[in-house]
Amino acid sequence: MADPSLALHKALLARLQDGCSCEVYDAVPQGAAYPYVTLDSEVSNNYDFLSARKDERFHFLTVWSESRGQEEIKRIFTQIDAALAGYEVTLDTGSIVSILVDSTSTRRDADNVTFQGTAILRVVTEH
Repeated sequence: MADPSLALHKALLARLQDGCSCEVYDAVPQGAAYPYVTLDSEVSNNYDFLSARKDERFHFLTVWSESRGQEEIKRIFTQIDAALAGYEVTLDTGSIVSILVDSTSTRRDADNVTFQGTAILRVVTEH
């Protein structure tokens, strides 16, 4: 079976767009309003090649906010977590074995106004 990376990417984008109160982008349009979430990168590792072809994937999301402090970012983290909790989806290629928010972090941007939050999703897929 083919690698489910693209099917997973599309499914995550659609699920997060449905579950978040802000826009979620793969490519941010010029002039996009804050807050928003971007799907930034993915790292894939072989997870269990003996029983089936499984991959452990880490998807890095960034939450962008111009709100004072970290409250808005933390609220969006909660929405991301809720959108993915119990998430069952049939992919066009492969399947999701498990999905969770593995870690989150926040930081003030160099402009001293914008805050960034990073959420790392851990997804195990099988194909």
